[in-house]
Amino acid sequence: LAQNMGMVATPYMGSYETPKESTVQIEDKILVGAKPIIKEDRTLLPFSVLFEGLGAEVEYDASTKTIEAMMGGKDIKMKIGSKSATVSGQPFNLAVAPLVEGNVTYIPLRDVANISGLTADYSALQKKINIYDADALIKKIDSNFKIYNTILQNAAKNQMNKVFKSNVNMTGNVEFYD
Repeated sequence: LAQNMGMVATPYMGSYETPKESTVQIEDKILVGAKPIIKEDRTLLPFSVLFEGLGAEVEYDASTKTIEAMMGGKDIKMKIGSKSATVSGQPFNLAVAPLVEGNVTYIPLRDVANISGLTADYSALQKKINIYDADALIKKIDSNFKIYNTILQNAAKNQMNKVFKSNVNMTGNVEFYD
């Protein structure tokens, strides 16, 4: 049809630059130095970067190869090379054992997220690992949508013809634009 009208139809060719390295984000904070590695199909992160990013106090005993983190009233202990850990004295089985690669000690991300009551998701397109409190995120989104719905219900009818689009970001904020 476009050619019949003397116009040239050109397809839209979008571009997307794929990040070269994965980033790790807790809520809305990007963790600097969190270069993940994959072992046994599991993602591992440097223990100090991950635990400190979660607000934990960390210790490493090189003589016993033991990692310890105090976080949210929980005492988490892991040992290099062992899939057995303890959380406040209770046994916890890790999917993959903590390990040392180079001079960096790595721990399994998903296990730490589960221990912390958090969710860890990976976006292959963005090469981004998001760590967040899913329950808190859902509550925040629900709250923001309730506010939005109240605004729409109270808006004048002539404003109701406006089409709104929205975006929910990882902090749970709903951004509206037209």
